[in-house]
Amino acid sequence: MRILLIFTVSILATSLALWPWWQNSMQHSGREALLSLEAFIERNAQQLKPFIQGKQTDCSGPVVTSLRRAVFSFPYVKEIGLYNEQFRVYCASNDGPVSIRLSPMLRTRLLTADNHQTLSLTRAKISDTRALFFYVYDPLSGRGANVLLQPESLNQLVGEALDDVGAGFQLEVIGRPVRTHGLPEGAALVSQYRFESQRYPLVLTLYQTLGCQFSFIVNYLWVGLLLGSFLSLLYVYRRHQLLRCNSLAQSLLQAISNGELYVCYQPIINVRTGQAEGFEALLRWQHPEQGDISPTIFIPLAEQLNLMVPLTEIVLDDVIRLLHRYRTSFGTRYISINISRHHILQHDLAAMMRQRCYDHPGLNHRLLLELTEEYAFSEAEMLQAINQFERLHECGLRLAVDDFGTGYAGLDFLRRYSFDVLKIDRTFVAGLGAEAALQPLLEAMIQLAHQLDMSIIAEGIELPHQAQMLHQMGINCMQGFLFTEPVRAGQLKPWFNDTLGADVLTDQVLSDMSKYAMSSDKQGISGTGC
Repeated sequence: MRILLIFTVSILATSLALWPWWQNSMQHSGREALLSLEAFIERNAQQLKPFIQGKQTDCSGPVVTSLRRAVFSFPYVKEIGLYNEQFRVYCASNDGPVSIRLSPMLRTRLLTADNHQTLSLTRAKISDTRALFFYVYDPLSGRGANVLLQPESLNQLVGEALDDVGAGFQLEVIGRPVRTHGLPEGAALVSQYRFESQRYPLVLTLYQTLGCQFSFIVNYLWVGLLLGSFLSLLYVYRRHQLLRCNSLAQSLLQAISNGELYVCYQPIINVRTGQAEGFEALLRWQHPEQGDISPTIFIPLAEQLNLMVPLTEIVLDDVIRLLHRYRTSFGTRYISINISRHHILQHDLAAMMRQRCYDHPGLNHRLLLELTEEYAFSEAEMLQAINQFERLHECGLRLAVDDFGTGYAGLDFLRRYSFDVLKIDRTFVAGLGAEAALQPLLEAMIQLAHQLDMSIIAEGIELPHQAQMLHQMGINCMQGFLFTEPVRAGQLKPWFNDTLGADVLTDQVLSDMSKYAMSSDKQGISGTGC
């Protein structure tokens, strides 16, 4: 208790002594963060000028191709559109020719702004998520361009500029908040600062909390070392107490040692042949009392407890046993395994995989590593990840971008590194036939994969018409409950047959796919293999 009192008094005294300096530092950081946003937008505007200052006003193939190339060269950009003198968007990098009229309010802002540039934050029609647009207008040609940005991109730029002060912040575009960062619900505010851009409809608000004050002391004063040591000991003690309790974390540790975790395999089907091209290994947990525990629960828990390495080891051990068991009938098929972001950034995944391939010759040619793109990577994290990717490729391992289209890292992944396989997430499959906007998005993904020489796999196929529509668009490799649910290794033998019958695919599915394949061949449709 006495030590705690000394620490508390020291922290309060330090806060009072450095309060004026801290406030000046906060204001300086806020101005610098806003300037970095303006510089980012201005760079995008300069790169867009060649598209709107020329004489060409059509949406031909070369124009769409140049727009798509520009998307990959611009950081954080998801789509680029061009609009004409009537303020109607006539060409988009994803959809090609379109006809979308800009709102009168948006036109007024473009015409009255000194630099003829503005921003807009709206709701996307497809995903019901917020869409951030940047607009630039050329008064000489009467035309302009708009750019669809990741809403989090501006927040990421601000966060990088505020790393030193560790403050919470909120960014507003035309009075609409993008998102509040670093401000826990119910946190006690000490003060706040507001910075308004003179060039764009941007407002940045910085929040100082008691938590920020403590963080500042830890970073800059010797007492922070003592405080950090104390908090670390407290955390270790508390974590030990929690693990001793009958908690899910303790149960997961016991599950690893007791062998409660097991691996299932879901075939990846080539619908033109009806054969399994490969299998995805999926980790499952059968709790002795609570039954099946969802991977969406225990995988994040394993990441928090730094247990992803032993979980990956469990999957690899089972895959190696399966390959040995079916070594004479496995053929050229492969097995894909999921790799955690934590495993890439916090552990030497490449070294572990190299050792596995050395101990089991030929394993590298049987594996496909799936990397999820749910979260964006910082520049330092991206460089670290790319280093791991290169070392994995040197081992002969293939890499896939999993759940493509659901996060912000996917396009940056593809722009920065050459992957082998692109897996389209189930969210783009579920609405096929009901949502008209999904098909153009899928076609854009397929064209992107073709241009990058990547194979395509669609997951989450549950209905025959979904498989038919995907096949018509050029996707042959699919997985989902339409074909089979994930099964244990001992149930995979029927998938190794040269010809598969109704015991694996239902008669109705085989009939539908056979009829559809015949009609597709007559129309000259050629699919993409796995």
